[in-house]
Amino acid sequence: MTSAAASITLSYTPPGKPVRTRLFSIPNPSRVGQRVIFTDLVCPATATAVPTGTVTFRDATTGTPLGTAALHPAGLGTHCAVAVISTSRTAFQIPGDHTITATCSGETVYQGNSSHPETLTQKVYRGGAHA
Repeated sequence: MTSAAASITLSYTPPGKPVRTRLFSIPNPSRVGQRVIFTDLVCPATATAVPTGTVTFRDATTGTPLGTAALHPAGLGTHCAVAVISTSRTAFQIPGDHTITATCSGETVYQGNSSHPETLTQKVYRGGAHA
């Protein structure tokens, strides 16, 4: 009696097509207690349709969720989408560098970026003139 070893090959492809993201903030730098507008631009790597879903913004330095916004078509003849939030005046109470993350949820056509969220450094100064 002979037996042969069996083998199974498994591969995993994340659902959806890849996207490119770009995170912006205005103003940057900001002051303690000042509202900040965060914008995440989500563009497909290959243009087929406008991404949908949501983007969740978080201050990774303090662990504070800043908000979640739906993606909307960015216009200008592109297949890009944009999500925008404005923080409350209490969002940044600690001066210093804050690492902000933007995580795109993904959907049936496009991948999310939860394993590698977009980041930027939001500089927050005490009140008055920037140092």
